[in-house]
Parts: sequence; C-alpha cells; structure tokens
Amino acid sequence: MKKSRSGYIVAAARFLTNLLPPLPTMKHSIFTLLCLAGIVPAWAESLSYEKPYCPPPFTPAEKTFWVAPEGSDAASGSDSEPLRTLGEAVSRVSEHQQKFPQESITVFFRKGVYPMEKAVLATGWKGSAEKPIRLVSVEKGGAVLDGGKEVSGWEKLEQSRFWQDAAADWKERIRSDALPQIWVARLDRLGISSWGDPTTLGKRMEFFAEGKPQTLARWPNEGFVKSGKALGPTRKKTWNAEGSEEGIFTYLEETPSRWVREPDVRIFGYWFWDWAEGYARVEKIEPAEKKITLQKPFHHYGYKNGFRYYAVNLLCELDAPGEYFLDAEKQAIFWIPPAGMVPPETVTTLSVLDAPHMLSLNDCEHVFLEGFHFRYGRDTALRIQGGNRCVVMGCQVENFGRDAMHLSGGTENGVWNCEMRSLGAGGVALSGGNRKELIPCNHFVEECLVSHFSRVKRTYAPAVRMSGCGIRVAHNEFTDSSSSAISLAGNDFLIEYNRIADVVKESDDQGGIDCWYNPTYRGVVIRYNYWKNIVGGTHCGAAGVRLDDIISGFHIYGNIFDHCGSHLFGGIQIHGGKDNIVEKNLFFHCHAAISFSPWGQRYLDAIAGKPASLSKISLTPKMYEEVDIRSPKWQEKYPALKEIAQDPDKNLVRNNLLVNCAHTFLRKPAATVPENTVEVQAENATLESVLENRDWFEKIKISPLPWNEMGRSLEK
Repeated sequence: MKKSRSGYIVAAARFLTNLLPPLPTMKHSIFTLLCLAGIVPAWAESLSYEKPYCPPPFTPAEKTFWVAPEGSDAASGSDSEPLRTLGEAVSRVSEHQQKFPQESITVFFRKGVYPMEKAVLATGWKGSAEKPIRLVSVEKGGAVLDGGKEVSGWEKLEQSRFWQDAAADWKERIRSDALPQIWVARLDRLGISSWGDPTTLGKRMEFFAEGKPQTLARWPNEGFVKSGKALGPTRKKTWNAEGSEEGIFTYLEETPSRWVREPDVRIFGYWFWDWAEGYARVEKIEPAEKKITLQKPFHHYGYKNGFRYYAVNLLCELDAPGEYFLDAEKQAIFWIPPAGMVPPETVTTLSVLDAPHMLSLNDCEHVFLEGFHFRYGRDTALRIQGGNRCVVMGCQVENFGRDAMHLSGGTENGVWNCEMRSLGAGGVALSGGNRKELIPCNHFVEECLVSHFSRVKRTYAPAVRMSGCGIRVAHNEFTDSSSSAISLAGNDFLIEYNRIADVVKESDDQGGIDCWYNPTYRGVVIRYNYWKNIVGGTHCGAAGVRLDDIISGFHIYGNIFDHCGSHLFGGIQIHGGKDNIVEKNLFFHCHAAISFSPWGQRYLDAIAGKPASLSKISLTPKMYEEVDIRSPKWQEKYPALKEIAQDPDKNLVRNNLLVNCAHTFLRKPAATVPENTVEVQAENATLESVLENRDWFEKIKISPLPWNEMGRSLEK
C-alpha cells in the first residue's frame, strides 16, 4: 500500500530522530515532542486519556557509575574502574541517594554477559523529572542479564561412561531406536542447588539450544490424543459434556502402558473444557485395565469423557529431535539435537535462576531502565511495584518461564519499545488506579513486540494483562499464542493502533481480547487495531474481540478484522452484554462480522443479583461493594448505568463494512438493530485493495482506516 500523507510525515519524523545519537531516551523524547506539538498527526479524536509520561532528554548526570563484566565490585565504579554486577551497582546508587538525594544518577553497563545468581531489589529511589535515575546499556541489548548456566561436556550416550555404568533397568527405559541419537551431559559440576519442578509455572528449569526452547520428552511428539472414559465415582454432566469429578480415566492406545517404570509422569490436559487446562502428576498406571489415576488435588472442573491430553517428563519417550530429559537424581541431561546442531559446537543453556523476579523496583520515582537484555529466568524478568514514572525502554526479554514484566500500583509507569519473546506465560501484567473512585494510574505499554508467549501456561496468559483504571496499550504487535493476546478487568482502558495475529491457536471460547462477567467494566475503547488470523477454537470458536458474560458499555470502532472468527463466533463476539457500540469497522474474510449470545431474562436476573445465572456468583458485590455504580461519580461518567436493568441485549451496531464474509451476524438479538451494514462480495479483493476503495468507506461514513499506523511505528 502507498503511505498516506501523514504516513510520510511520520516517516520523516522517524528519520530526523534517527540522526540523533543512539540513546533510546533521546529518540523517544524528541519524537514525543513532535507528536505533542502536532507535527505528527494523530488519527483518532482526542479522548479523556492523559498522554503517557515521557522521560526527559538524555543529559549528563551529576553522578555516574560504570559496570562491566570484567570489572570488580570492590572498584570505585568509575569509567576506568568499573563495577562487575548489577547488584553492586544498585547498592552504590542507594548509598549515593541517601547522601545526595537531589543529584541525578546514571549507571552505564558495558556490553557483555552479567550472570544473575540471585534477585536484585532497588527500593525507594527518588529521581525527579529534571534529575532522573537511569540504568543504561551502552549498546542496546548489549548488557545481558543472564539467569542461565551453559551446559558443556556433551557425549554420545551409547559411547559414554554414563551408559557403561548405568543399571540394566535404567537402560531399558531408553528406546533402542532412539539410543544412537541421544547425547548426555553431566550437570553436577554446575552447582545447581534447586532443580525445581518439571511442570510448575515459575519453578520449571528449562533447556535451550542456541536460545531456542527445547521440548521436554513427551508423547505424542506433536498435538494431543484423546482419553477414553472418565471413571471417577462422582459423575458430572454439564451441557453436552459428561465425565466425573475425579481424575481417573482410561486410555485408548497401548503407549501409556510402558510408562509404568517412569518415576514422575506428568500429563497436560484440557480436562473438561477446552479453555481450562493444566498439568497433573500421575499416581498410578494400570495396564491391564488401560487406566490412569492422577494425583490429588483433582482439577476443579473435573474430567470429561474424551478430553485432549499429552504426557511429558518421560525418558522412555525421548525419541524426537529437540526433545530432552532432565534427571535430577543422576544430575544429567539427555538430549536429541535438532537437525544441524552438533552439541559440542552448540550453545546449550539451562534456566537456573528461580527468583520470582530477576530485578525489582519498589516505590521508586523517575527511574529508567534502558536497553538491557534479560534472559533465562524460571519466573519473571522485572517487577515495578508502586512508585511513579518508572519506565522500561528499549529492552529485550526472552526465554523466561513465566512473564516478562509485572507493573503493580503506582502511577505513570510504563513499558516502551521493548521486545518480549518465548515466554512460559504472558508478557506485561499491569495493575493500578482506583476503580471505585475512577482515579487512573496512567500506566502504558507502547511500541512493544510480544511473541511466542503462553508456552507453558496455555490459557489466560496474554501478551498484556491489565486491571484497575486508566491504562493505555498502543502501537504494539502481539503474535503467536495458544490463547488470548489481551485480557482486561477494569475501567477507562484505551487499546489502539495494535496488530494482533495468530493467537487463540489451541484453546477454545476465547478472543484476541478477552474479558468476562462484570458489567461495571466501562469506559473501554478498542479502536484502530488490526486483528489477523484468529480462527482457532474447537467448539465455540475464536473471535478477534470477545466480550464474555455480560460485558457492557465498550466502544469498538475503526478496527480491521482480517480472517477472524470460527465455529460459533464472528470477528466480534458479544455474550449477553448491552450498551456496546460497534461501528466503522472493516470485516474482511471473516466467518461472521458479529456474533451474539443473547441472555434476555438471564441478564435481568444477573443484574438483580441472582447467582443462578450461568452458575456464576452474584454480581451484587461487583456492582455495589468493589465499586458503587449508584454513586454520582459513576452515574456522571457512565450515564448508561442509569438503565442497566433495562433492555437486555441492546447494542448499537452501525456503519460497518463487510467484505467476503461467510455470514453477517450470528444469533442477533431482536434488541440489537444494525444500521447501515455494507456487505460486499469481491472475489479477487485483497485487503490492500479494499482499504484503498474510498467508495466503500464513504458508504459507512468514514475515511479509509489508518492501516499503516497500526502496529509498531518506530524503526528499529
């Protein structure tokens, strides 16, 4: 596509900022000033959202420390006598703050790897707008904070001393056809004090080759198999699914019978619903009956007949390239390298650091982390708790067992221009503000990439998870996940100019955005986002935006839904909510534009506080205790609340363009009357040609959508 006029202005602004020295803060500040001055236009009309806080331009600090991998923590910390560790640098900053609280401080980290053997905590740092505290990697991504340990000493298993000394019953667990492919390395010399747990989130020690996560030995090698019948004595039937409360079930193949000699079999399953999953440890296997019993506690949803599952942590199933098995008792790792990888020449790493956070900033103000590369932690890279105007800028986070970052409490904290990849759970979790008083925290996530997340926690581990009041998520790219990209719980959120693609690839009954069961989540605007290839699901389906269980009062406009929706869902799915406005969106090659699940009287019962609605708990505490929708502040901010107990399923749907969609609406309630839905069938149309067709967009009363402005706008 050709760039719009404003697209060229944006590009010119980017070019000017790229002429500046390679310090991310300076580029950010100058570009932001261009935006605020109106030189770079904004597509969207102004809302009552404050602009995210922008760090001041980079200036020499009054106090400077230097850190280098070859330095010494006994050194002065000068340019010529650098410190060696992040922990010591944080201590020096704290000491200087106590003596000279008004001085600006910058800590420069030279390029290199900084082993992280324990968590680092900074507490109570008080920079100011004019005199901030900065921790800066001199080269973007050059300072590597590393929670892993490199594995060496690889040998072919069948040619190793380990094999010669192994007991016969242990050898019998190795598949004969796989033996020639397996390599072994002894780990006792690495001094690993905690081996964690093979399937517990945040405690799982993982293995990486050339920075790519390898697969814990499993069966089947890809995908799932289905169980037989659930055999638990307490029977369960919900909708069309039957099963039991207890984790006892039959298996259909012969393969699980050979696991009886495996000491610690783990099974991953979508036990009853395909939107709720988990790992379980096997208590016993009974081959004669082809029966498996799981250890307690059993999953709270129970187990249905024919659930999806696979098994892991099985030495006897080590048979495919990329698979590994860790033996804590023997302190050894066994691995089948992928094609093209030769162990002595391949960098292999175990994630060893098991702290909840590699680095934490508690109750700090005006602190900026710039250009670091965090990697190989079992849990989460970074936490910002409380404080004000703490920003993570230009950082990379990859290969962590849980999330990339947690931001909780405080005001105007944010993440800008960061890349987060290969995460066991999600990307950034943000919470803050006061919902009851509708006081925003003004946290933000902007210009970020989050990809290949939900590797271990397969559902409800999104790229961004936000709760509270007043958060902005803009100009990001979220891609490649088994489940949702964004989840939200709160008020006055702005989600704009993002690209979300290839998510909800495994779970069911989910959306690119997902939220549920609280009609007080108001003031949420979802605009000018690009949703692509969200077509998964097993029964209910997948949607681009899914408003589940009575979510109401959202404004969804100016979005592009490209190949979204499946099964029972359209590009947008509204489940029982009202007062939602869906307008001026483009639906291209979608299963349907909008799908509905009308609630009718069930909605009125739920608003009245009756807990029987869909077996959910009463809404009364959500509406009148957590917040108070009767208060003048809430009534003034959200006038539709005055009629919350009227007109169930009434939503405003107008001026939407549908091109080559299989269906227009699914299960549209009578209370929702669409206005000016324009439908076009154009066999050879591409998204680019549609976006350039002004005639079609004039029919829905808008200018062509700002596709070029969606996603990350910064040149890297």
